[in-house]
Amino acid sequence: MTRTRRDIYTDLALSVFSLAGAALLFVGASDLPAARFEPLGSSALPYALGVLIALFAAIIGLRALFALRAAMPNAGEPSELANPGRMALVFVATLIYVAALDSFRAPYIVATTLFIIAIGATIGSPKPRSLALFAVLGLVLAVAIRFVFTRFLYVDLG
Repeated sequence: MTRTRRDIYTDLALSVFSLAGAALLFVGASDLPAARFEPLGSSALPYALGVLIALFAAIIGLRALFALRAAMPNAGEPSELANPGRMALVFVATLIYVAALDSFRAPYIVATTLFIIAIGATIGSPKPRSLALFAVLGLVLAVAIRFVFTRFLYVDLG
Protein backbone atom coordinates (compact mmCIF):
# COMPACT_ATOMS: atom_id res chain seq x y z
CA MET A 1 0.00 0.00 0.00
CA THR A 2 1.47 3.34 -0.97
CA ARG A 3 1.13 6.43 1.16
CA THR A 4 0.00 9.72 -0.33
CA ARG A 5 1.48 13.09 0.50
CA ARG A 6 -1.71 13.93 2.37
CA ASP A 7 -1.20 10.92 4.63
CA ILE A 8 2.40 11.92 5.26
CA TYR A 9 1.48 15.52 6.08
CA THR A 10 -1.30 14.26 8.34
CA ASP A 11 1.24 12.11 10.20
CA LEU A 12 3.58 15.09 10.50
CA ALA A 13 0.77 17.26 11.88
CA LEU A 14 -0.21 14.50 14.32
CA SER A 15 3.40 14.27 15.45
CA VAL A 16 3.72 18.01 16.02
CA PHE A 17 0.41 18.29 17.91
CA SER A 18 1.25 15.22 20.00
CA LEU A 19 4.63 16.68 20.93
CA ALA A 20 2.89 19.92 21.92
CA GLY A 21 0.45 17.93 24.05
CA ALA A 22 3.31 16.09 25.71
CA ALA A 23 4.97 19.42 26.46
CA LEU A 24 1.72 20.62 28.06
CA LEU A 25 1.68 17.48 30.19
CA PHE A 26 5.23 18.16 31.35
CA VAL A 27 4.40 21.78 32.21
CA GLY A 28 1.21 20.79 34.02
CA ALA A 29 2.94 18.01 35.95
CA SER A 30 5.66 20.37 37.14
CA ASP A 31 3.00 22.38 39.03
CA LEU A 32 1.69 19.36 40.96
CA PRO A 33 2.63 19.11 44.64
CA ALA A 34 5.32 16.73 45.81
CA ALA A 35 4.30 13.33 47.14
CA ARG A 36 3.90 12.82 50.86
CA PHE A 37 2.69 9.26 51.18
CA GLU A 38 2.71 7.72 47.70
CA PRO A 39 5.93 6.21 46.42
CA LEU A 40 5.69 7.85 42.99
CA GLY A 41 3.77 11.05 43.61
CA SER A 42 0.93 12.68 41.77
CA SER A 43 3.10 13.83 38.88
CA ALA A 44 4.40 10.36 37.95
CA LEU A 45 1.46 9.47 35.69
CA PRO A 46 1.49 12.74 33.68
CA TYR A 47 5.26 12.47 33.23
CA ALA A 48 4.98 8.83 32.12
CA LEU A 49 2.17 9.65 29.69
CA GLY A 50 4.15 12.61 28.36
CA VAL A 51 7.18 10.43 27.72
CA LEU A 52 5.08 7.79 25.93
CA ILE A 53 3.26 10.38 23.83
CA ALA A 54 6.54 12.08 22.89
CA LEU A 55 8.15 8.74 22.02
CA PHE A 56 5.31 7.63 19.77
CA ALA A 57 5.04 11.11 18.21
CA ALA A 58 8.75 11.02 17.40
CA ILE A 59 8.40 7.58 15.79
CA ILE A 60 5.44 8.71 13.68
CA GLY A 61 7.19 11.95 12.74
CA LEU A 62 10.43 10.24 11.72
CA ARG A 63 8.60 7.66 9.64
CA ALA A 64 6.65 10.44 7.92
CA LEU A 65 9.82 12.39 7.21
CA PHE A 66 11.51 9.34 5.72
CA ALA A 67 8.43 8.60 3.60
CA LEU A 68 8.30 12.21 2.44
CA ARG A 69 11.93 12.06 1.44
CA ALA A 70 11.45 8.88 -0.56
CA ALA A 71 10.06 9.10 -4.07
CA MET A 72 6.33 8.34 -4.25
CA PRO A 73 5.11 7.55 -7.78
CA ASN A 74 1.41 7.34 -6.79
CA ALA A 75 1.19 10.55 -4.78
CA GLY A 76 -2.29 11.45 -6.03
CA GLU A 77 -3.92 8.13 -5.19
CA PRO A 78 -6.43 8.44 -2.33
CA SER A 79 -5.82 6.30 0.71
CA GLU A 80 -8.38 3.79 1.88
CA LEU A 81 -7.59 4.55 5.53
CA ALA A 82 -8.05 8.32 5.21
CA ASN A 83 -11.82 8.00 5.10
CA PRO A 84 -13.62 10.84 6.93
CA GLY A 85 -16.48 8.51 7.82
CA ARG A 86 -14.14 6.11 9.57
CA MET A 87 -12.43 8.95 11.40
CA ALA A 88 -15.81 10.22 12.62
CA LEU A 89 -16.76 6.73 13.83
CA VAL A 90 -13.47 6.42 15.74
CA PHE A 91 -14.12 9.80 17.34
CA VAL A 92 -17.68 8.84 18.32
CA ALA A 93 -16.48 5.49 19.71
CA THR A 94 -13.89 7.33 21.82
CA LEU A 95 -16.55 9.70 23.18
CA ILE A 96 -18.81 6.77 24.05
CA TYR A 97 -15.89 4.96 25.73
CA VAL A 98 -14.99 7.97 27.88
CA ALA A 99 -18.65 8.58 28.77
CA ALA A 100 -19.12 4.92 29.70
CA LEU A 101 -16.14 5.03 32.05
CA ASP A 102 -16.81 8.45 33.54
CA SER A 103 -20.56 8.97 33.66
CA PHE A 104 -21.93 5.44 33.68
CA ARG A 105 -19.11 3.88 35.75
CA ALA A 106 -18.81 0.90 33.40
CA PRO A 107 -16.25 -1.73 34.43
CA TYR A 108 -12.89 -0.83 32.93
CA ILE A 109 -12.09 -4.25 31.47
CA VAL A 110 -15.47 -4.61 29.78
CA ALA A 111 -15.52 -1.05 28.40
CA THR A 112 -11.95 -1.25 27.11
CA THR A 113 -12.48 -4.61 25.45
CA LEU A 114 -15.62 -3.35 23.70
CA PHE A 115 -13.79 -0.15 22.69
CA ILE A 116 -10.94 -2.13 21.09
CA ILE A 117 -13.46 -4.31 19.23
CA ALA A 118 -15.32 -1.21 17.96
CA ILE A 119 -12.14 0.53 16.83
CA GLY A 120 -10.84 -2.65 15.18
CA ALA A 121 -14.11 -3.17 13.32
CA THR A 122 -14.11 0.46 12.20
CA ILE A 123 -10.52 0.67 11.04
CA GLY A 124 -9.92 -2.93 10.11
CA SER A 125 -12.29 -5.63 9.04
CA PRO A 126 -15.65 -6.45 10.68
CA LYS A 127 -15.32 -10.16 9.83
CA PRO A 128 -16.07 -12.62 12.67
CA ARG A 129 -12.49 -13.90 12.80
CA SER A 130 -11.12 -10.35 13.03
CA LEU A 131 -13.67 -9.43 15.70
CA ALA A 132 -12.60 -12.44 17.75
CA LEU A 133 -8.97 -11.39 17.41
CA PHE A 134 -9.82 -7.83 18.47
CA ALA A 135 -11.77 -9.19 21.44
CA VAL A 136 -8.77 -11.22 22.62
CA LEU A 137 -6.43 -8.29 22.02
CA GLY A 138 -8.77 -5.90 23.86
CA LEU A 139 -9.14 -8.23 26.83
CA VAL A 140 -5.39 -8.84 27.14
CA LEU A 141 -4.66 -5.12 26.78
CA ALA A 142 -7.31 -4.11 29.33
CA VAL A 143 -6.12 -6.66 31.89
CA ALA A 144 -2.48 -5.67 31.40
CA ILE A 145 -3.19 -1.94 31.74
CA ARG A 146 -5.37 -2.51 34.81
CA PHE A 147 -2.63 -4.64 36.37
CA VAL A 148 0.00 -1.94 35.83
CA PHE A 149 -2.23 0.83 37.16
CA THR A 150 -3.41 -1.01 40.26
CA ARG A 151 -0.16 -2.80 41.07
CA PHE A 152 2.48 -0.17 40.32
CA LEU A 153 0.71 3.20 40.15
CA TYR A 154 -1.86 2.49 42.91
CA VAL A 155 -4.74 3.74 40.78
CA ASP A 156 -7.94 1.71 40.83
CA LEU A 157 -9.51 1.75 37.37
CA GLY A 158 -12.70 0.04 38.48
